[in-house]
Amino acid sequence: MKRVAQLALLSTLLTLSHATVTLNKVDPLLGVPESKKALYTSVEGTFRCLDGSKTIPYHSVNDDYCDCPDGSDEPGTSACPNSTFHCKNLGHMPLEISSSRVNDGVCDPECCDGSDEYNGFIECPNICEEVGRKYHEEMSERNRVQLEGGKVKAGYIATGTRLKRTRKAELAHLKNRLVELTSKVEELKAVKDKMEEEEKYAKINWKQKYAQKKRKSAEKITSLRDRIQLLEGQIDTLTGILKDLKENHNQNYHDLAVKSAISGYDEFTSAQDSAAYFEDYDYDEDDLDVVEQEEEDEVAEESNDHWFGRLLAPVQDQLNHVARFVGLGSKVNLGAYRGKFSDAKEAREAYEKEDREKSEVEGKIQDLERKLGLDFGLEEEFAELADQCFDYNTGEYTYEVCMFGSATQKSNKDFNSVHLGKFSRWSDNESSHPDHYKEQVYDQGVRCWNGPERSLKLYLTCGAQNEVTSVTEPEKCEYHMHMRSPAVCDTIKEADAKSSHPEEPTNESESTGASLETSSSAIEHDEL
Repeated sequence: MKRVAQLALLSTLLTLSHATVTLNKVDPLLGVPESKKALYTSVEGTFRCLDGSKTIPYHSVNDDYCDCPDGSDEPGTSACPNSTFHCKNLGHMPLEISSSRVNDGVCDPECCDGSDEYNGFIECPNICEEVGRKYHEEMSERNRVQLEGGKVKAGYIATGTRLKRTRKAELAHLKNRLVELTSKVEELKAVKDKMEEEEKYAKINWKQKYAQKKRKSAEKITSLRDRIQLLEGQIDTLTGILKDLKENHNQNYHDLAVKSAISGYDEFTSAQDSAAYFEDYDYDEDDLDVVEQEEEDEVAEESNDHWFGRLLAPVQDQLNHVARFVGLGSKVNLGAYRGKFSDAKEAREAYEKEDREKSEVEGKIQDLERKLGLDFGLEEEFAELADQCFDYNTGEYTYEVCMFGSATQKSNKDFNSVHLGKFSRWSDNESSHPDHYKEQVYDQGVRCWNGPERSLKLYLTCGAQNEVTSVTEPEKCEYHMHMRSPAVCDTIKEADAKSSHPEEPTNESESTGASLETSSSAIEHDEL
């Protein structure tokens, strides 16, 4: 047991000794890019910090002790937290990582040649050939998408330029039309108001005259009733005389006139009692009909053939006269007023027609001014996408964004829709910034329960077609939507240039902060 412990201790000492030897033999130029190697040349056995702050012995470079404030004396170790380590990555492309990741026991994907783990604690194979091949394939595909998307974008730019020019011309035309319509509507309104005022007074006059006419008609009817009562009395007297004549005349004396009178009396009494003839008819104001001229002639002709018709003729004349004068029981004849009513109606219709067109023109002007006021990109490349909607189904919800409009979240269970926000602005970067037109903000959505107002950020990347690729909610009620679109691809000229000169892995090129995604899982480092 004691021997095993001794062997373990010996192994540890040998490992530490090997590591110490390794560190002591670190090349002063390890971790230095080719472009800066001239700055690491020994000058009389000294090294001057790159920020010029101090001069140190040359053997202090990469001695695992931080001497320079800018960390430039430790390009190949993890001694200085503010330094970087240059990975040559022959066969792929050189990259730089933070010095804290040197000899940390993790094979960093950025250093595909494994040069960041040189102390022997872990062996990192050189996979730059494979990584370079995959990178080249990805870049070729990216260039293909850029080229295809750039061609689509060229169409967007042409359409956007044309739309802007057309909208400006249409706006100018509509504004001129609005001036004409405003003047015409004001004129028609004045005419309409005048006609309606005349219509109002015409109706008042008609009602007054109708009331007056009705009052006179009532007087006529009263007079007619009195006349009827008088005639009834006369008829009673006459029938009484004829009755006495019939009963008391000399039967032996055959006077033809007397005989004719008695015969007429018999016909009258057998047909209808004279009092009932008048009592059965109630001359009500609401039931009195207009007697047509043909009926008047027919009644007069039939009545005149009988002696009793001559007796009723004055009554019939009065009835016809009152009926023609009053017009009760028939539709009101507007007569002279109908023209004024028609004028007012036509004036209203003309005014309403022009006013509707004026409202439509105002709506179109407002829409055109809104679209002309929107920032559709440096070359109007987003104009064609305005108001186009794109959605993404996550299973539980369907998210939809209408470009330059609004964003919504709809439940796939009950189909309830929630407003996530309306278009507010592009990213907070300056318009000249390359990423300015790659992020849109939609805010002022429905407030979350016990939380903020909902909002959505739309992140755009180059794609051959418009499609939403993902939706996440990194913070409560704050949604991130990722979308591919040709509108953010390089222009055709830029895409052609890149496809003609694709990026090749080089030994000398520099790239800070760049990385190649080689694994779906993130690799964590313990940063100093």
